Amino acid sequence: MSNRYDRFKTLNEMALNEEFHTPARTVTEADCVVFTSLAGLKAPLFIDAEYSRKHGKYGRRVVPGLLTASFTAGMMEDILGPFTLAALELGSLTFTKPLFHGDTIHCVITVANKTDTRKPNVGILTIKAEQFNQNDEKVFELTGKFLMLKERVGEDGVPIV
Repeated sequence: MSNRYDRFKTLNEMALNEEFHTPARTVTEADCVVFTSLAGLKAPLFIDAEYSRKHGKYGRRVVPGLLTASFTAGMMEDILGPFTLAALELGSLTFTKPLFHGDTIHCVITVANKTDTRKPNVGILTIKAEQFNQNDEKVFELTGKFLMLKERVGEDGVPIV
């Protein structure tokens, strides 16, 4: 019988420099409206189409950088899944190109390092996550460290074979 987590990998199942490609998604105006409202962002370049057309560098509204980063975090979950115990560090957030409403994005997650902890079934995964638009232009990159299960375990704590 198949486990619902079969598509995910534990830390031990991941190889150094292994790449994972996420499904794509299109960034909508609704995404930006909800995010700017929740975050309290009021910069005209995010919320005012007319201002952005007249005064913005790109002639249209841009997606907030922290929303761009949030999309990457959500896409990382599609890869790291249920074997992730905690995020330990998110660093080196680099915005390489603007993201716009209507862009379709995907991420490539690369295993940069794996280290042990004092717990035998837990380790630390270091990744590089890169987000690309529909033209395969990199728009964002981050590094991260996550506490991960090394092996598949059932609800009773016994390894799943």
